[in-house]
Amino acid sequence: MIAGAVRREVTRQLLMIESQRESDSLRAVRAYARKVFGSTAIADRGLQRPSVRLGGESPVTWLQHHNDPAEVYGALDAIAYGTPV
Repeated sequence: MIAGAVRREVTRQLLMIESQRESDSLRAVRAYARKVFGSTAIADRGLQRPSVRLGGESPVTWLQHHNDPAEVYGALDAIAYGTPV
C-alpha cells in the first residue's frame, strides 16, 4: 500500500515537471517569436499558422506533440532571415 502511494506521488511529480518544461518551452518560443515578428499579436498569429518546415503543423501544435523547440526556432529563424519556410 505504501509502495503504491509512493509510485503515485512520483508519477504525479514527474507529470508536473513535464508540464512545467512544456510551459517553459512555449514561453521561450513566444518571447523569441515576439522579437521575430515585432509584436505580440502578430507573433501569436504566426505561432498558430501551419508551417511547411514543421510538416504542416503550427509551432504551438509542434511543441505539444514533439516537445522539440529546436525545430520551431529553425522555422522562426527562417522567417527572421527571409529563407523559405
